[in-house]
Amino acid sequence: MIDTVDRTTENGLVDEIDRAALEAHIDALADLRRYPGSDDQWEAAEYIVDELAADGVDAEIETISAYTSVPVSASVSVIGPVQKRIDGAITTAFSANTPPGGVSGELVAVDAVGHSATDLPDLSGKIVFTEGLPTPGAVRAIDRAGARAAVFQSPTEGQLHEMIVSPIWGSPSVDDVDELPDLPVAEIHQTDGEWLAERVAGDDVEVAVETQARTEQRELPCPVARIEGTESDRYTVVGNHIDSWHEGATDNASAVAASMELARVFAENPPKRGIVVGFWPGHSMGRYAGSARYADENWLDLRENGIAYIHLDLNGLDGADHLQTLLRAAPDALAEQASTASR
Repeated sequence: MIDTVDRTTENGLVDEIDRAALEAHIDALADLRRYPGSDDQWEAAEYIVDELAADGVDAEIETISAYTSVPVSASVSVIGPVQKRIDGAITTAFSANTPPGGVSGELVAVDAVGHSATDLPDLSGKIVFTEGLPTPGAVRAIDRAGARAAVFQSPTEGQLHEMIVSPIWGSPSVDDVDELPDLPVAEIHQTDGEWLAERVAGDDVEVAVETQARTEQRELPCPVARIEGTESDRYTVVGNHIDSWHEGATDNASAVAASMELARVFAENPPKRGIVVGFWPGHSMGRYAGSARYADENWLDLRENGIAYIHLDLNGLDGADHLQTLLRAAPDALAEQASTASR
């Protein structure tokens, strides 16, 4: 027989959520272009800590050094047998930069790109044209096949996708820095890709690709809030990312606002076990550099006292009507949870 779950405490906490405060936080954050290390990102970090402090939450801005990449510009031009500049191209975070004027070569169409260069022909000196998202695996395969550049046709009509092509989780180290791609990457609209595919099917097409990304080590603000447990030193970590592509209302100001309100509610209603709320920088343009650095610097305490990690992202999207959960835990952590639950 399944016992009924007592929702009294849960319902009481939900009733304390201040929806006006959530809207105010989103209004304050949504128009800020929170690129890594930018003035807007620092402004957002200071806003978070000031607001939490006013609500009685213990919060501070930690500083994290991270290797991040901000896409700047891209251009794709057909230079033979016809001439046409394809407007609206973008590049990716961690794309290689071309020299002024770009790189040029024969365009070779590839139907599908897996994660292994052995799946591709020799592409030395060629520029690859393919459909799909420029993912780290696809870019690495094209790079290792010898291509000079890659042009990806967006899989979504009327939309380009901001992407990051580094395969390294967090900032690279001396052991894995060579895994960063050495390939200029551009993405073009679906309609432009369809036009380009017709040209490739009938002629030998030569194109020029120019890309620029601002890739460097940066000092980033990382607000962290802590609510101490009343009966235990153990804690759950709740995370979101403070940075965003463009303005980022739902990616990820809405999650930042929700995390701030969660911290306020639990500061006023201290739980038995603690809560740490992290507002990670370098997430979208640093391959999770901020959260990875926090985990590295607090590894021993996280291993000893951390219970679980809950990540908030993309909440508040128009039409969203369900929650998606993913559980990952080491066997010893699952055993500890089971042991605790049985007491």
